[in-house]
Amino acid sequence: MATTTTTHPNLQQHIHKAFDRQSATKHRAVVFSTVSTDMDKSRLHVASSPHSGDWLRLPLSAVLLSDEAAHREWIAAPRRV
Repeated sequence: MATTTTTHPNLQQHIHKAFDRQSATKHRAVVFSTVSTDMDKSRLHVASSPHSGDWLRLPLSAVLLSDEAAHREWIAAPRRV
């Protein structure tokens, strides 16, 4: 009779995350090593920052706001509180 072992789902997720993290770190190093200018390095750092894609979750009406209205809504308003 063959025995099968099952692993806990959280353990599988942990292993998968660790593998992804290692792979992403290696790929990031390769990409950064191919960049030659300081401007491009800065762009990569900004694009790979943790919250760089937050604006994608904004409602469409917020994306279509003028620069002044967006400043009032998203930058100046929290400071007024």
